[in-house]
Amino acid sequence: MQRPAVRPLPLLGATIATMPRRDDLKSILIIGSGPIVIHLESDPLIDAPSSESWWDVPVSAVAELDSTKKAYQVYEDWKAVQKPLLG
Repeated sequence: MQRPAVRPLPLLGATIATMPRRDDLKSILIIGSGPIVIHLESDPLIDAPSSESWWDVPVSAVAELDSTKKAYQVYEDWKAVQKPLLG
């Protein structure tokens, strides 16, 4: 297994590890301590089987722009009436 490419990410006080394959994630453990940003390269053109699921990625709750604040409020309003998937 090859070691991932590692470089500092000083603005975040972290290290970024770029890995071309999922299997390379195991080698992240040998990089060290502190915050690590993992950049896993992927091919967006490869089809994946349907998982019948989704990600809930909300609009930023901390924003300066009025349009983002409004979008977050709309998200919160819809989230309040959303039925849980399980239960």
